[in-house]
Amino acid sequence: MDGAVTAGKRKTVLVVVMGVLLAVLAGWSYGRLLDASAEAARVRKELASCEALAARIGQLRSRPNRAGAAEMELSVMAGRIERAAKAAGLAAEAIVRIWPEPARRAGDTVYKEKPTQVLLREVGRRQLTAFLHALTAGDSELSVRSLRLSVPRERQDEDVWNAEVVITYLIYVPANAARGGDDDRGS
Repeated sequence: MDGAVTAGKRKTVLVVVMGVLLAVLAGWSYGRLLDASAEAARVRKELASCEALAARIGQLRSRPNRAGAAEMELSVMAGRIERAAKAAGLAAEAIVRIWPEPARRAGDTVYKEKPTQVLLREVGRRQLTAFLHALTAGDSELSVRSLRLSVPRERQDEDVWNAEVVITYLIYVPANAARGGDDDRGS
């Protein structure tokens, strides 16, 4: 009978050990499942981020370039300004001056900003708004950097303004590629 009791105890011990091992294995498997689930959630977030970035890249590729490789000739810039003025209903004599300034490095970037001053005399607020919109809207790489308005002395009771507008566009010029490695940050 001693042998039967020992065999019964062995079976019990074996069942308990097997139960403990199965519980440890189940706990380890559950931990691995939780880790894999967290990793899958992280990968899903990264995938969504990558897809959003890819969509943004696609949008940017389909847009026109916002930076040219060279400065725009004055005649081209003047033509664009005159067309915008005509579209806004400005008289030809409203454009007093178109004055290009030297291009300047835009911070620590590979771009230079090319400003052009435009002086307008005695223009209406709606005409000015239409002019600026026609000049910068759509596929235009031009933007308004500054706008200064003043009221003409002789027409202070009317909705007429003098405007000094600085129009800019970007030129792609890597710092070390310009003039054989010249950094040209000060220009």
